[in-house]
Amino acid sequence: MPVVREVASDLPVDPSLGVVIDAASRDAMRGLVLEYDGTRFYASLALRVEPRETPNPESRLYEVDRLLAHGKPRFFASGSDAPPLARRVLAIPGVSAVLFRDNAVSVQRQPGLGWAVLDRSVDAALREHFLACGDPLPEMVAASAHDGLHGRVAQLVADRIAPAIHADGGDIEIVDVQDGVVHVHLIGACESCPAADATLKLGVERTLREAFPGEVQRVVSI
Repeated sequence: MPVVREVASDLPVDPSLGVVIDAASRDAMRGLVLEYDGTRFYASLALRVEPRETPNPESRLYEVDRLLAHGKPRFFASGSDAPPLARRVLAIPGVSAVLFRDNAVSVQRQPGLGWAVLDRSVDAALREHFLACGDPLPEMVAASAHDGLHGRVAQLVADRIAPAIHADGGDIEIVDVQDGVVHVHLIGACESCPAADATLKLGVERTLREAFPGEVQRVVSI
């Protein structure tokens, strides 16, 4: 069985060292264990996937002990063009949309489906991805920062409002700020949540009106 060693990519490689991997490959192989059952070698992976309920009965949050996405949350709906990790989860029968953030993924199901089967399928899809040395979702290229009120609203939302929404498996995007009206887009578990209106009016709108008196009058979901 060859010994796996890590060496700098600019150093000469001696074949007698065995298998040589770079840092990126090492990260992709983290947690993989080579097993032997007496007839064949196979890879196994210790992966913790913990499902958690959200305020939306049609959405569930899965917390994973491995990075799933770099940077800001990434949302994908069924039928959309998505990277490999998102495609694996969206391919599960009954899954209509997913939202990846850091070490968690929020999964929206079609009404009427049971969670037990989906829990096992999500676990299997994530495990399959990392057993194949799949990568987390890459960070999106940041758009140009907005100036003025838009930028101040977006920063406050990111600091004081978004963390609580993320904890429930959703996300909030500031689409536009014009004439005292903040246009937002709720995604993930919050998109179809029965409590979405209350979140907007009692949470987001009240916070923004208090923080920007006279500048923000109301919040509208689009």
